[in-house]
Amino acid sequence: MICVYTSVDKIPGQFKGRYQPLNDIFFNRKFRFEDLGEIDFGLIGKIDNAYRIPNLEQFETPFGITDIYNLSTGCKTVLNVLHFRDMIFDCTECGGNALAALFDLIDETAIIIVLSHARFILPGGVQLFVDGENVINSRLRFSAYLGKERAKN
Repeated sequence: MICVYTSVDKIPGQFKGRYQPLNDIFFNRKFRFEDLGEIDFGLIGKIDNAYRIPNLEQFETPFGITDIYNLSTGCKTVLNVLHFRDMIFDCTECGGNALAALFDLIDETAIIIVLSHARFILPGGVQLFVDGENVINSRLRFSAYLGKERAKN
């Protein structure tokens, strides 16, 4: 199950201390190349089209050679969520490809994220528990829910 809060204000008080809004900074402080495994390298390839260069701590991308600190924010956010499931990350900066990769990897372990856009494809069988009350199983329903929430404010 994926618990989604559509804004930071909706995160219940007991979880607020677990919220991490700065995905890039968090990643850059917590990760080193040697911390990454094969699943991580696969995700980096899928999200950023960046592939590990054997025997180097770098990746080859369509734009040239880079290191882990220059991966996209979406890619860093997905890796943050997977490695620190007890934290709540703001996934609003993630594009559809990063969210699709994240949703594809969800297992029995629940994750909690903040997400305030509906630019993603929700895989079949995946449900979003939104703002602590609504179970949604499609992007269109999530988009409609966001529209109603914005109209209230």
